[in-house]
Amino acid sequence: MKRNKILIAAVILGLALPAVLWFATANRPDSGAGKAEPDRLAEVDPAMKPDSQGSGEPGHPTAAAPDSGLAAWVGRERPALPDSLQGTDVDGGVRANDQGELILEGRIRDLFEYYLSTLGEADLDDVKTWIAHHLRAQLPPDAAREAWALFRNYLDYRRKLDGVSEPGLDSGVEEMKSVMAQRNALRRESLGREAAEAFFAAEEAYDRYMIRRREIEQNDELDAAETRRRLDQARAELPQAMREVREGSTEAIRAREKVEQMRAEGASEAEVRAWREAELGPEAADRLEDLEDRRDAWQQRYQNYRRERAQLDTSGLAQQEREAAIRRLREAHFEDDELRRVQALDRMREPESEGRPDQ
Repeated sequence: MKRNKILIAAVILGLALPAVLWFATANRPDSGAGKAEPDRLAEVDPAMKPDSQGSGEPGHPTAAAPDSGLAAWVGRERPALPDSLQGTDVDGGVRANDQGELILEGRIRDLFEYYLSTLGEADLDDVKTWIAHHLRAQLPPDAAREAWALFRNYLDYRRKLDGVSEPGLDSGVEEMKSVMAQRNALRRESLGREAAEAFFAAEEAYDRYMIRRREIEQNDELDAAETRRRLDQARAELPQAMREVREGSTEAIRAREKVEQMRAEGASEAEVRAWREAELGPEAADRLEDLEDRRDAWQQRYQNYRRERAQLDTSGLAQQEREAAIRRLREAHFEDDELRRVQALDRMREPESEGRPDQ
Protein backbone atom coordinates (compact mmCIF):
# COMPACT_ATOMS: atom_id res chain seq x y z
CA MET A 1 0.00 0.00 0.00
CA LYS A 2 2.80 2.42 0.90
CA ARG A 3 4.51 1.84 -2.42
CA ASN A 4 1.27 2.43 -4.32
CA LYS A 5 0.73 5.76 -2.54
CA ILE A 6 4.26 6.88 -3.36
CA LEU A 7 3.88 5.87 -6.99
CA ILE A 8 0.50 7.59 -7.39
CA ALA A 9 1.87 10.76 -5.82
CA ALA A 10 4.99 10.60 -8.00
CA VAL A 11 2.84 10.44 -11.12
CA ILE A 12 0.84 13.46 -9.92
CA LEU A 13 4.03 15.39 -9.19
CA GLY A 14 5.65 14.41 -12.46
CA LEU A 15 2.84 15.06 -14.89
CA ALA A 16 0.60 17.68 -13.28
CA LEU A 17 0.89 21.30 -14.37
CA PRO A 18 3.29 22.76 -11.78
CA ALA A 19 1.24 25.04 -9.57
CA VAL A 20 -0.42 26.96 -12.38
CA LEU A 21 -3.95 26.85 -11.03
CA TRP A 22 -4.03 25.97 -7.36
CA PHE A 23 -7.34 24.20 -7.57
CA ALA A 24 -7.70 23.49 -11.28
CA THR A 25 -9.80 20.49 -11.91
CA ALA A 26 -7.00 18.23 -13.09
CA ASN A 27 -5.02 18.69 -9.83
CA ARG A 28 -7.68 17.89 -7.26
CA PRO A 29 -7.73 14.54 -5.52
CA ASP A 30 -11.05 13.43 -6.98
CA SER A 31 -10.62 14.82 -10.47
CA GLY A 32 -10.68 12.21 -13.18
CA ALA A 33 -8.08 12.15 -15.90
CA GLY A 34 -8.95 13.44 -19.34
CA LYS A 35 -11.74 15.77 -18.36
CA ALA A 36 -13.67 17.25 -21.27
CA GLU A 37 -12.99 20.96 -21.53
CA PRO A 38 -16.04 23.27 -21.45
CA ASP A 39 -15.06 25.19 -24.58
CA ARG A 40 -14.77 21.93 -26.49
CA LEU A 41 -18.26 20.97 -25.37
CA ALA A 42 -19.61 24.26 -26.67
CA GLU A 43 -17.67 23.82 -29.89
CA VAL A 44 -19.18 20.42 -30.69
CA ASP A 45 -22.70 21.26 -29.51
CA PRO A 46 -23.12 25.07 -29.30
CA ALA A 47 -26.91 25.02 -29.30
CA MET A 48 -27.29 22.58 -26.44
CA LYS A 49 -29.22 23.91 -23.45
CA PRO A 50 -29.91 22.29 -20.09
CA ASP A 51 -33.19 20.45 -19.80
CA SER A 52 -33.88 21.89 -16.36
CA GLN A 53 -32.14 24.27 -14.07
CA GLY A 54 -31.11 23.18 -10.60
CA SER A 55 -33.09 25.06 -8.03
CA GLY A 56 -30.40 25.06 -5.40
CA GLU A 57 -32.93 23.54 -3.01
CA PRO A 58 -32.54 20.18 -1.27
CA GLY A 59 -33.71 17.10 -3.13
CA HIS A 60 -33.34 15.91 -6.69
CA PRO A 61 -33.52 19.02 -8.89
CA THR A 62 -34.03 17.00 -12.07
CA ALA A 63 -36.50 14.41 -10.77
CA ALA A 64 -39.49 15.93 -12.56
CA ALA A 65 -37.64 16.51 -15.83
CA PRO A 66 -39.24 15.24 -19.05
CA ASP A 67 -37.64 12.44 -21.04
CA SER A 68 -35.35 15.14 -22.51
CA GLY A 69 -34.64 13.11 -25.62
CA LEU A 70 -33.34 10.04 -23.77
CA ALA A 71 -35.52 7.72 -25.82
CA ALA A 72 -34.26 9.26 -29.05
CA TRP A 73 -30.63 8.76 -28.06
CA VAL A 74 -31.31 5.19 -26.94
CA GLY A 75 -32.87 4.66 -30.36
CA ARG A 76 -29.59 5.48 -32.06
CA GLU A 77 -27.23 2.64 -32.90
CA ARG A 78 -24.52 2.43 -30.25
CA PRO A 79 -21.17 3.29 -31.91
CA ALA A 80 -18.00 1.34 -31.20
CA LEU A 81 -15.87 2.67 -28.37
CA PRO A 82 -12.70 4.57 -29.35
CA ASP A 83 -9.26 3.02 -28.88
CA SER A 84 -8.67 4.86 -25.59
CA LEU A 85 -11.56 2.98 -23.92
CA GLN A 86 -11.03 -0.42 -25.51
CA GLY A 87 -10.29 -3.03 -22.87
CA THR A 88 -11.11 -0.69 -19.95
CA ASP A 89 -13.72 -1.04 -17.24
CA VAL A 90 -16.40 1.65 -17.10
CA ASP A 91 -15.47 4.20 -14.45
CA GLY A 92 -18.20 5.16 -12.03
CA GLY A 93 -21.79 4.02 -12.37
CA VAL A 94 -25.45 4.63 -11.60
CA ARG A 95 -27.95 2.88 -9.34
CA ALA A 96 -31.46 3.34 -8.01
CA ASN A 97 -32.99 2.75 -4.60
CA ASP A 98 -35.84 0.34 -3.84
CA GLN A 99 -38.36 2.99 -4.90
CA GLY A 100 -36.73 3.29 -8.34
CA GLU A 101 -35.23 6.72 -7.62
CA LEU A 102 -31.76 7.69 -8.72
CA ILE A 103 -29.17 7.60 -5.92
CA LEU A 104 -27.10 10.77 -6.17
CA GLU A 105 -23.40 10.03 -5.65
CA GLY A 106 -20.02 10.97 -7.06
CA ARG A 107 -19.83 7.81 -9.16
CA ILE A 108 -22.37 9.35 -11.55
CA ARG A 109 -19.96 12.17 -12.35
CA ASP A 110 -17.18 9.60 -12.84
CA LEU A 111 -19.38 7.81 -15.37
CA PHE A 112 -20.06 11.04 -17.28
CA GLU A 113 -16.37 11.89 -17.37
CA TYR A 114 -15.40 8.37 -18.46
CA TYR A 115 -17.23 8.94 -21.73
CA LEU A 116 -16.58 12.70 -21.99
CA SER A 117 -12.85 11.97 -21.86
CA THR A 118 -13.12 10.68 -25.43
CA LEU A 119 -14.01 14.07 -26.95
CA GLY A 120 -11.49 14.59 -29.71
CA GLU A 121 -11.53 10.90 -30.61
CA ALA A 122 -15.33 10.88 -30.70
CA ASP A 123 -17.93 13.60 -31.09
CA LEU A 124 -20.50 14.63 -28.51
CA ASP A 125 -23.29 12.74 -30.27
CA ASP A 126 -21.37 9.51 -29.71
CA VAL A 127 -20.85 10.40 -26.03
CA LYS A 128 -24.57 11.09 -25.59
CA THR A 129 -25.42 7.77 -27.24
CA TRP A 130 -23.08 5.76 -25.02
CA ILE A 131 -24.36 7.43 -21.87
CA ALA A 132 -28.01 7.10 -22.90
CA HIS A 133 -27.61 3.38 -23.56
CA HIS A 134 -25.77 2.92 -20.26
CA LEU A 135 -28.46 4.73 -18.27
CA ARG A 136 -31.33 2.85 -19.91
CA ALA A 137 -29.59 -0.50 -19.34
CA GLN A 138 -28.72 0.12 -15.69
CA LEU A 139 -31.70 2.08 -14.30
CA PRO A 140 -35.49 1.94 -14.07
CA PRO A 141 -37.20 4.32 -16.52
CA ASP A 142 -37.80 7.23 -14.11
CA ALA A 143 -34.28 7.07 -12.68
CA ALA A 144 -32.82 6.85 -16.19
CA ARG A 145 -34.66 10.01 -17.22
CA GLU A 146 -33.51 11.76 -14.07
CA ALA A 147 -29.89 10.76 -14.70
CA TRP A 148 -30.17 11.92 -18.32
CA ALA A 149 -31.44 15.36 -17.28
CA LEU A 150 -28.61 15.52 -14.74
CA PHE A 151 -26.13 14.74 -17.51
CA ARG A 152 -27.52 17.57 -19.63
CA ASN A 153 -27.23 19.96 -16.69
CA TYR A 154 -23.69 18.74 -16.04
CA LEU A 155 -22.70 19.63 -19.59
CA ASP A 156 -24.21 23.07 -19.09
CA TYR A 157 -22.18 23.47 -15.88
CA ARG A 158 -18.95 22.52 -17.64
CA ARG A 159 -19.52 25.12 -20.35
CA LYS A 160 -20.38 27.87 -17.87
CA LEU A 161 -17.32 26.97 -15.79
CA ASP A 162 -15.13 28.29 -18.58
CA GLY A 163 -16.40 31.78 -17.74
CA VAL A 164 -15.14 31.62 -14.13
CA SER A 165 -11.73 33.25 -13.89
CA GLU A 166 -8.90 31.33 -12.27
CA PRO A 167 -6.67 32.84 -9.56
CA GLY A 168 -3.07 33.56 -10.48
CA LEU A 169 0.04 32.39 -8.70
CA ASP A 170 0.20 35.59 -6.66
CA SER A 171 -3.53 35.72 -5.84
CA GLY A 172 -4.46 36.58 -2.30
CA VAL A 173 -6.68 34.54 -0.04
CA GLU A 174 -9.72 36.74 -0.62
CA GLU A 175 -9.49 36.32 -4.39
CA MET A 176 -9.20 32.55 -3.94
CA LYS A 177 -12.28 32.55 -1.72
CA SER A 178 -14.18 34.59 -4.31
CA VAL A 179 -13.34 32.19 -7.13
CA MET A 180 -14.27 29.19 -5.00
CA ALA A 181 -17.59 30.81 -4.07
CA GLN A 182 -18.37 31.49 -7.75
CA ARG A 183 -17.54 27.92 -8.70
CA ASN A 184 -19.61 26.44 -5.87
CA ALA A 185 -22.57 28.67 -6.64
CA LEU A 186 -22.43 27.69 -10.32
CA ARG A 187 -22.50 24.01 -9.37
CA ARG A 188 -25.59 24.44 -7.23
CA GLU A 189 -27.30 26.65 -9.79
CA SER A 190 -26.69 24.13 -12.57
CA LEU A 191 -27.12 20.85 -10.71
CA GLY A 192 -29.05 21.60 -7.52
CA ARG A 193 -27.60 21.44 -4.04
CA GLU A 194 -27.85 17.70 -3.46
CA ALA A 195 -26.30 16.69 -6.77
CA ALA A 196 -23.58 19.36 -6.49
CA GLU A 197 -22.59 18.10 -3.06
CA ALA A 198 -22.64 14.48 -4.21
CA PHE A 199 -20.40 15.31 -7.18
CA PHE A 200 -18.02 17.80 -5.58
CA ALA A 201 -17.97 17.35 -1.79
CA ALA A 202 -14.41 15.99 -1.67
CA GLU A 203 -13.16 18.56 -4.19
CA GLU A 204 -14.65 21.43 -2.21
CA ALA A 205 -13.17 20.06 1.02
CA TYR A 206 -9.77 20.17 -0.64
CA ASP A 207 -10.38 23.73 -1.83
CA ARG A 208 -11.16 24.78 1.75
CA TYR A 209 -8.00 23.07 2.94
CA MET A 210 -5.88 24.90 0.35
CA ILE A 211 -7.34 28.27 1.36
CA ARG A 212 -6.76 27.49 5.04
CA ARG A 213 -3.21 26.46 4.27
CA ARG A 214 -2.55 29.70 2.39
CA GLU A 215 -4.00 31.72 5.29
CA ILE A 216 -1.69 29.97 7.75
CA GLU A 217 1.40 30.30 5.59
CA GLN A 218 0.78 34.01 5.03
CA ASN A 219 0.19 34.78 8.72
CA ASP A 220 3.35 36.63 9.80
CA GLU A 221 2.25 36.62 13.44
CA LEU A 222 2.80 32.86 13.76
CA ASP A 223 6.17 31.39 14.67
CA ALA A 224 7.46 28.26 12.93
CA ALA A 225 6.16 25.87 15.60
CA GLU A 226 2.64 27.34 15.59
CA THR A 227 2.59 27.37 11.78
CA ARG A 228 3.44 23.65 11.71
CA ARG A 229 0.83 22.89 14.38
CA ARG A 230 -1.93 24.67 12.49
CA LEU A 231 -0.95 23.09 9.17
CA ASP A 232 -1.01 19.66 10.80
CA GLN A 233 -4.45 20.43 12.24
CA ALA A 234 -5.75 21.54 8.84
CA ARG A 235 -4.44 18.35 7.22
CA ALA A 236 -6.04 16.23 9.94
CA GLU A 237 -9.44 17.67 9.00
CA LEU A 238 -9.17 16.41 5.43
CA PRO A 239 -11.06 13.22 4.47
CA GLN A 240 -8.93 10.13 5.04
CA ALA A 241 -8.45 9.37 1.33
CA MET A 242 -7.04 12.85 0.74
CA ARG A 243 -4.73 12.58 3.73
CA GLU A 244 -3.34 9.35 2.33
CA VAL A 245 -2.66 10.98 -1.05
CA ARG A 246 -0.91 13.91 0.64
CA GLU A 247 1.19 11.58 2.75
CA GLY A 248 2.15 9.71 -0.38
CA SER A 249 3.03 13.02 -2.07
CA THR A 250 5.43 13.88 0.76
CA GLU A 251 7.15 10.51 0.48
CA ALA A 252 7.32 10.87 -3.29
CA ILE A 253 9.04 14.25 -2.94
CA ARG A 254 11.60 12.73 -0.61
CA ALA A 255 12.22 9.86 -3.03
CA ARG A 256 12.68 12.29 -5.90
CA GLU A 257 15.07 14.44 -3.85
CA LYS A 258 17.09 11.34 -2.98
CA VAL A 259 17.43 10.39 -6.64
CA GLU A 260 18.46 13.95 -7.54
CA GLN A 261 21.06 13.87 -4.78
CA MET A 262 22.41 10.51 -6.00
CA ARG A 263 22.74 11.80 -9.56
CA ALA A 264 24.40 15.02 -8.40
CA GLU A 265 26.94 12.90 -6.53
CA GLY A 266 27.72 10.92 -9.68
CA ALA A 267 25.56 7.82 -9.17
CA SER A 268 24.95 5.76 -12.29
CA GLU A 269 21.45 5.04 -13.57
CA ALA A 270 22.00 1.42 -12.55
CA GLU A 271 22.62 2.59 -8.96
CA VAL A 272 19.51 4.78 -9.07
CA ARG A 273 17.54 1.82 -10.35
CA ALA A 274 18.86 -0.43 -7.59
CA TRP A 275 17.90 2.12 -4.92
CA ARG A 276 14.39 2.49 -6.31
CA GLU A 277 13.89 -1.26 -6.47
CA ALA A 278 15.04 -1.62 -2.86
CA GLU A 279 12.79 1.19 -1.62
CA LEU A 280 9.74 0.91 -3.87
CA GLY A 281 9.91 -2.46 -5.61
CA PRO A 282 10.65 -3.46 -9.23
CA GLU A 283 7.21 -2.56 -10.60
CA ALA A 284 7.26 0.93 -9.12
CA ALA A 285 10.84 1.42 -10.36
CA ASP A 286 9.71 0.52 -13.90
CA ARG A 287 6.83 2.95 -13.77
CA LEU A 288 8.95 5.79 -12.39
CA GLU A 289 11.48 5.29 -15.18
CA ASP A 290 8.65 5.41 -17.71
CA LEU A 291 7.34 8.55 -16.02
CA GLU A 292 10.74 10.21 -16.29
CA ASP A 293 11.00 9.27 -19.96
CA ARG A 294 7.58 10.75 -20.73
CA ARG A 295 8.33 13.87 -18.71
CA ASP A 296 11.63 14.36 -20.53
CA ALA A 297 9.93 13.85 -23.90
CA TRP A 298 7.28 16.43 -22.95
CA GLN A 299 9.92 18.95 -21.89
CA GLN A 300 11.79 18.45 -25.16
CA ARG A 301 8.64 19.03 -27.20
CA TYR A 302 7.82 22.15 -25.20
CA GLN A 303 11.32 23.55 -25.61
CA ASN A 304 11.20 22.92 -29.37
CA TYR A 305 7.86 24.71 -29.50
CA ARG A 306 9.24 27.66 -27.49
CA ARG A 307 12.17 28.05 -29.88
CA GLU A 308 9.85 28.16 -32.88
CA ARG A 309 7.51 30.52 -31.05
CA ALA A 310 10.41 32.87 -30.28
CA GLN A 311 10.96 33.20 -34.02
CA LEU A 312 7.30 34.16 -34.48
CA ASP A 313 7.55 36.71 -31.66
CA THR A 314 10.32 38.52 -33.55
CA SER A 315 8.91 37.98 -37.04
CA GLY A 316 7.24 41.38 -37.34
CA LEU A 317 3.81 39.87 -38.00
CA ALA A 318 0.74 41.88 -37.06
CA GLN A 319 -0.72 40.80 -33.71
CA GLN A 320 -3.72 38.99 -35.21
CA GLU A 321 -1.53 37.12 -37.70
CA ARG A 322 1.01 36.28 -35.00
CA GLU A 323 -1.67 34.89 -32.66
CA ALA A 324 -3.07 32.74 -35.48
CA ALA A 325 0.42 31.45 -36.25
CA ILE A 326 0.99 30.62 -32.57
CA ARG A 327 -2.28 28.66 -32.44
CA ARG A 328 -1.22 26.66 -35.50
CA LEU A 329 2.18 26.04 -33.95
CA ARG A 330 0.64 24.74 -30.73
CA GLU A 331 -1.67 22.44 -32.63
CA ALA A 332 1.25 21.09 -34.66
CA HIS A 333 3.28 20.21 -31.54
CA PHE A 334 0.60 19.10 -29.07
CA GLU A 335 -2.53 17.00 -28.79
CA ASP A 336 -5.89 18.61 -28.02
CA ASP A 337 -5.80 17.55 -24.36
CA GLU A 338 -2.37 19.19 -23.93
CA LEU A 339 -3.23 22.65 -25.26
CA ARG A 340 -4.59 24.05 -21.97
CA ARG A 341 -1.37 23.08 -20.21
CA VAL A 342 0.75 24.73 -22.92
CA GLN A 343 -1.30 27.94 -22.74
CA ALA A 344 -0.91 28.03 -18.97
CA LEU A 345 2.85 27.48 -19.20
CA ASP A 346 3.08 30.25 -21.78
CA ARG A 347 1.22 32.62 -19.47
CA MET A 348 3.63 31.79 -16.66
CA ARG A 349 6.54 32.76 -18.90
CA GLU A 350 4.82 35.89 -20.18
CA PRO A 351 2.85 37.53 -17.34
CA GLU A 352 2.53 40.72 -19.35
CA SER A 353 0.28 38.89 -21.80
CA GLU A 354 -2.50 38.29 -19.26
CA GLY A 355 -4.54 41.20 -20.58
CA ARG A 356 -4.50 39.93 -24.16
CA PRO A 357 -7.20 37.77 -25.66
CA ASP A 358 -6.49 34.08 -25.06
CA GLN A 359 -4.40 32.69 -27.86
